[in-house]
Amino acid sequence: MGLAVVAAAVLAYVGFRMSESSGGKDGKNGYVSQGGAASGDKLLRKAHARGRREQRIRPVDVKRRHGNDELKAVAEEARRERLESRADSELISEIADMIQQDFTEDERRYLTTLRDALNSEDNKQIIAVARLAVKSNNSEIKERAISALGWVGEEALPELTEFLMDDDEEIVQAAIDKWEEAIRECENEADVINNTMLGMMAIKDEAACDYLSMNLIKSGEATLAVEAIVNLMACDNEACHRPAKEAYEWITDKEWTGAADAKAWIAAHPDL
Repeated sequence: MGLAVVAAAVLAYVGFRMSESSGGKDGKNGYVSQGGAASGDKLLRKAHARGRREQRIRPVDVKRRHGNDELKAVAEEARRERLESRADSELISEIADMIQQDFTEDERRYLTTLRDALNSEDNKQIIAVARLAVKSNNSEIKERAISALGWVGEEALPELTEFLMDDDEEIVQAAIDKWEEAIRECENEADVINNTMLGMMAIKDEAACDYLSMNLIKSGEATLAVEAIVNLMACDNEACHRPAKEAYEWITDKEWTGAADAKAWIAAHPDL
């Protein structure tokens, strides 16, 4: 990856994130759009680049998008903890040390660009550079990129979700750790549910999907959670199917018998 390529990709992606952030998303990640599903569809196409059937998957469609006091309190505390950790982090010095080590010239250029993005404290720049490491073959570089996304928090959830699709279990675990921290910053149920849905669609480990599915089970918006489960059962990632079924049974006290019955349950419980 030459420096010119990195710079061009960074500028292009910063432009994408800025244009994405301007459309009907209440300043959030855009998984749910009250004005339509276009922004959510973009993220779904990205999250399912590995052969998933995006035409069968849609964002949870909500007419209400609100937070609650408990979620807001948790989000505020999570952001405070992240900013404190960021202030104490040695990530920039670690990357500076790596630049002097035995990496390829292109890798050192990338690490320099990542260090400069972190020094800028511009979240869009950090996201733009960090996400490029998804295609890297170097696990050390991927780990530093994931840590950089952890600096950003909730805004970086789509990029952390991309790392959940990695073939390296250690990279996936590193991404889960930062994903878990970032999702705590979501202030409303719709964002928690949609991020959880995308995470479960991406991750290949059934046990990890079990863990993520707890966000659906404990959600205060049961009908939104069941909508997400319908989408999960329609996707091609078999690792999420059993956890999704079990989440459905916990929420509805019924066995999963298919999408039609689940949609009937949603229609019968509009206020849950």
